[in-house]
Amino acid sequence: MADGRYIVRREHVAANVIVFGTSGATGRKRFKKRRRSSTDADDAVSGPSSTVTVVLPDRFADEQSAARWLADRSGDADEAEHEIEKALKLLNEALAAHRIASSDPYVSELGRDRAVTVKIGFGRGEEIAYQKWSEAMSLPEPQKGKRRRRQILDPQDKFAAILSGRETALLAEELLLRAKLDMQMNRLRHAALQADLALEALLAEQQQSEFDEGKKGERQASDLNWLRSQESSLEQIANSALSDNLEPESAATIEEIVERIERFLRRRRYG
Repeated sequence: MADGRYIVRREHVAANVIVFGTSGATGRKRFKKRRRSSTDADDAVSGPSSTVTVVLPDRFADEQSAARWLADRSGDADEAEHEIEKALKLLNEALAAHRIASSDPYVSELGRDRAVTVKIGFGRGEEIAYQKWSEAMSLPEPQKGKRRRRQILDPQDKFAAILSGRETALLAEELLLRAKLDMQMNRLRHAALQADLALEALLAEQQQSEFDEGKKGERQASDLNWLRSQESSLEQIANSALSDNLEPESAATIEEIVERIERFLRRRRYG
């Protein structure tokens, strides 16, 4: 994406600005021949980095008010992360638009953990336009919820199993992730279609005979039966999405089905 300032407009919403910049980009240099050293591999990974500044349409009466706003978020990690979530959503909207405009399927959305540094702050118009701040603070990566040791190690085992061919990833797993992302991005029509495909794939891939014995198997069967009962209604929602006639209340139905598919797949893995 070319460096520059881009305006994001939505109906009934104040305009936002996204500023893209690149640092560390240099022209091609000529080097004298030299003996290779053990540091060559590290040198090969250095290169330009991208900086993104998302300007939200907040206005402050004066610099003291802005400083108090920043101080409040400095003492409230949840409120600070809420600001980051709003900015990240706008960034991902821009990336989705760039993916379509450039016809490049490899342009993908970014998660919070992909950033090397995350800052929140305030500044005057000219400062922000050139990615400068009057005052800003860096935010550490938020702590993740406590997970069982098995849940931490299992993704590594699954990753190795898929790569080695010992296990095949379900089509429903990939489609579910796409539906979740669309829900997080408020792309309801996309989410409806992806969820419908995910459910259809899951019901085709999952056989009753694969269930474990005992209570674990009973829970799996119960989840799958509930999902089967939702197949028709989700298909109708997906059809409405195609005709751009989706009812707002459909969001709750889609979200619940996505959560139940995720729970089924989680129980299939962890029990």
